[in-house]
Amino acid sequence: MDMKNNFKTQITLILFFIATLGFAQDKETRDLRRFTEIKVTEGIELIAKKGNTNSIELDVDRIDLDRVITEVRGDRLIVQLRRNSYSRRNNRRIIKAYLTYTEEIEEIAASTSAEVIFEDMIKGKELTIQTSTSGSVEVKAEVTYLNISASTSGRVEITGEAQEVEAKASTGGTIYAYDVEAEEVYAKANTGADVRVNATDRLRANANTGGTVSYRGRPRADVRSNTGGQVRRAR
Repeated sequence: MDMKNNFKTQITLILFFIATLGFAQDKETRDLRRFTEIKVTEGIELIAKKGNTNSIELDVDRIDLDRVITEVRGDRLIVQLRRNSYSRRNNRRIIKAYLTYTEEIEEIAASTSAEVIFEDMIKGKELTIQTSTSGSVEVKAEVTYLNISASTSGRVEITGEAQEVEAKASTGGTIYAYDVEAEEVYAKANTGADVRVNATDRLRANANTGGTVSYRGRPRADVRSNTGGQVRRAR
């Protein structure tokens, strides 16, 4: 009986060791070509900072590194998973990407629960930010024109300065831009979305179907709302 129990214990330990190896954490650094746009999807967390090289370091758990795509197509860096990457082994996967870039970023897109965080201020003429399907972006920017959209529980949190801001959210999307002081703002919120902006000169705002636009500042305001939408000045 003791020999049988010892054998079972040894088998259990071997299986546990194999499972541990299967879920081992892996790291890899990849060089990249220059890019000015970034698209991140599928639950990947990306932290970006400006530097002297274009590269990305991957830190993954419960998924193989070769399942993570990091490639530049035209001017856009795409960080996503290969098709059919789901399995029992990676249904609780963790993918973190640490990005270093050299050029000023002009467009950021995050979708499908991806999270993008910029550590350094983005400066330039124009910046476009798009989030959808629970994707989120956190960024600081000093630009002339800022274009933000958030849909299907997408989230954008931004600070900085801009001359003109266009912020549109729908279907539970949220845009937090109270700390972006802009001369002229166009804001639109539909279907339970929440848009928060800061205008010093002129505001055009539209809220529909339970959407809310809140604003700071004392701009000349042209506001419209219907079907439970609301435009209000923040306290």
